[in-house]
Amino acid sequence: MSTKEEKVVNAILKYRNFLFLILVSVIALIMRLKLFSFQSYDFRIFLLPWYETIEKLGGIKALNTQVGNYGITYQTLIALFTYLPFKPIVMYKFLSVCFDYVLAVGSALLVQALYDSQSKSLFLLVYSVILFVPTVVMNSGLWGQCDSIYCSFIILSLLSLVKNKKIPSFIFLGVAFAFKFQTIFILPLYILLYLRNKSFSILYFGVSFISFYLCCLPGIIMGRNWLDPIRIYLGQIDETRINLLYPNLSGMMTQMNNGNIYNYQIMKSFLIFLTLAILLIGSYYLFVKDKVWTKDQIVVYGLWIIWTCVMFLPSMHDRYGYLVDILLVLLSFKYPILWINTTFSILESWLVYVSGLFGIDINIQLLSFTAVLNYTYFTLVVFFNKYDKLLMKSIS
Repeated sequence: MSTKEEKVVNAILKYRNFLFLILVSVIALIMRLKLFSFQSYDFRIFLLPWYETIEKLGGIKALNTQVGNYGITYQTLIALFTYLPFKPIVMYKFLSVCFDYVLAVGSALLVQALYDSQSKSLFLLVYSVILFVPTVVMNSGLWGQCDSIYCSFIILSLLSLVKNKKIPSFIFLGVAFAFKFQTIFILPLYILLYLRNKSFSILYFGVSFISFYLCCLPGIIMGRNWLDPIRIYLGQIDETRINLLYPNLSGMMTQMNNGNIYNYQIMKSFLIFLTLAILLIGSYYLFVKDKVWTKDQIVVYGLWIIWTCVMFLPSMHDRYGYLVDILLVLLSFKYPILWINTTFSILESWLVYVSGLFGIDINIQLLSFTAVLNYTYFTLVVFFNKYDKLLMKSIS
């Protein structure tokens, strides 16, 4: 090796972390940009008409009217985008892609916090894996959906929570709720922590309420009713199908989607109360099992709560498992035994995405059966602390 060549190699090795970060980030961006031209059914039928309606109504002026079924906060961002000289599909996807990176950074910091580590290698590994999770790439770059946005704020909320920064945690929780109603799935975790650890006041939930309404303030200033942010979400739960291509318990009864409203109403009630029963019994067990929850347990139990909600509630959409996949990936860095659950969950999500985006037929009943088994295995691992048996050593 010549002297000049050695200097180049030494420089690469010296700045390898920075170079790796840049290289991974650029490749992830290029991968997403290559998908930008794809127009999904959701974009053609919903997102594009909503954008055009907001634009015709005067951008910001349109905030006094509900367009589509997204929350006021997301509608505010779309209204601002109408003033920019870019195609609607580019603006939708660019926003979500930006939050892919926020999600990756927040996820890496959360894993570092669980390890009590400042390891750059650990940060870069988690950051890069999250950026290339297939459904993360497809959700933003291909589908143009906003799941990375609300999930980013939930991850930041959990990060603040495990670092004992309660007020920022509840602020982020409120912001997440302002972007998507599905944030409610993690709310039981905070209620249990309030009762179990007794480390914060009930008034902290008011912090989330305030941050939620501050995000909706532009719409209220433009003339919306103060109750509109809640009414929008209540309208989102008005479904007539027991399953919307999400592999869970209701996915085994998709034939009920053939217009039998009576059967739908019966099974809808059954599934809601079944979910409440599982959450109640499981939460009680977790409540009495440990005197104080550790940082790891907070995230593990939070994942179990979210996964229980999407696994048993009726009318779950195909993208509702997004946060389940993310948290599984993060916890798998600490507990390798969970990579089994992670692999199956991401593969299930991948098949659902491919079906929803490209119209490819899948056997949702079979996929739902495997999903329930995967959830059950995870539940047994969590409730009997088997993940502690294969604890991964900290990456230095």
